[in-house]
Formats: sequence, C-alpha cells, structure tokens
Amino acid sequence: MTLDLDFNIECDCVISIGPTCRTAEALVRNKLRMFSSPFDWIGFYSLDSFFNLLITDGKNLFKDIIRSPKDDREHTYGIIDVPTNTLSMHDFFKNIPFEVAKKEVSKKMHKRFKRLNRIMKQTKKMCFVSNRDEDKEHFFELAKKLTEVYNFSDIYFINILNREEEQFNVYKKDNVELYEISFSDPEFVSDDLINNPDSWKGNIKCWDNVLKHVKLTNRINYNKYFVLNFGLFKITCKRNL
Repeated sequence: MTLDLDFNIECDCVISIGPTCRTAEALVRNKLRMFSSPFDWIGFYSLDSFFNLLITDGKNLFKDIIRSPKDDREHTYGIIDVPTNTLSMHDFFKNIPFEVAKKEVSKKMHKRFKRLNRIMKQTKKMCFVSNRDEDKEHFFELAKKLTEVYNFSDIYFINILNREEEQFNVYKKDNVELYEISFSDPEFVSDDLINNPDSWKGNIKCWDNVLKHVKLTNRINYNKYFVLNFGLFKITCKRNL
C-alpha cells in the first residue's frame, strides 16, 4: 500500500460488521478482537439486519433457514437465514443431528448477542470494521439508529473497498467518523483455497496496515467476561462428573 493513512483511532470496543469473515480475521491478527461476537463468522447480512439482530439479541436468527449446498464445508453445512439472508458456513456441523445443531447454534448465538450488548452498553467510543460496497450514507443512518439505543460518545467506521486504485477518504458528521479505504482486496473464491489456503483473508498486508492505526483503551475490563464464562464451565463440568 502506498497510501499515507493519516488517522488514529482510540476506542473501547471494535467489532466486525462483515459482510465476510476476513474482517473478523483481520481483527484477530491485530489483537483487536477481545471476545466472540455473533457477527464474526457469519456473512452477507445488510446493515439494517445487523441493527435488527443486535437490538433483538438475535432471538430469531437461524430459525427460518434453508440449505446452501454450494457453501458446505468439509465438516459443516452452508445455511442461510431466510429473513436476513445471513449465511453460516461454520456452525452447523454434519456429525450432529440437524435439529440438535439448530438448537445449539441458536443457544450459542443468543449468548454471544447478550454479551455483545452488555459490552456495547458500557462502551463510549465504538468502532465497526467492514468491507462493504455500500454508500457512505448507509453508515451514517446506522449510526443514527445506534445512538438511539447506546450511549456512545463517538462512533467510528472503517470500511474497506475492493478497488484497483488506492484511495483514502474521511467523512465526518456530528460524533461519527467514516474512514473509507480502497485497495485491491479480491473477493474470496472457494477454488482459490487449493493453491492459496489464506486467500479468504484478502490482502493481509493492506488490512494490517489499516488496523495498526486502531488502539483499544483500557475502559472495558474484558477479562471479567472470560472469568465468568470459565466459572460457568467449571460448574458444568462438576455437575457432569
């Protein structure tokens, strides 16, 4: 990347808002993913669906579903949530009876939505990362709806666009900042995995060059969520012994 990215973001929380898995993977590589968000490994939901799922704790996600065989993986089924067009390729395991898997996925997602909402309600400076080919006004519309639910002082969007020509644009409105960054970031094709197992991660060098400008504050104690979860895990184990 030859762009001079003249920006720095300090935020309390960063999450991926898709629509592909490479956004979450980029957060992992750059040590910005502090917990499992329900949006990490699902894809192709709209920004409207993102908001509606968020405020309802995803209670109806993957209840009305159809199979998507072209998105099957070795150990999992490709599943589409009909109302939101959300795709799962990593949750519905083939070695589990389908109705059982459906209940387990629903339970897991609901738990992750509840945790995400608890964290976001503590957050003042919120950052969302995506690679969406959408007009900037859609992000500002989402920010307006989020402001009605959460007590954010600042909202940051980082949106990556797949373009041959590199560009860096910044748009600001009230307490919202949108960083729109373009570079060559080819869409993932399943057949690419044969020759390049990391192809789904996109342009790793450019993604990392962008996210090095994002730093987390110490405002949120993420450790307490892991302590709570570990404590519950230990209790469950003891009951099963």
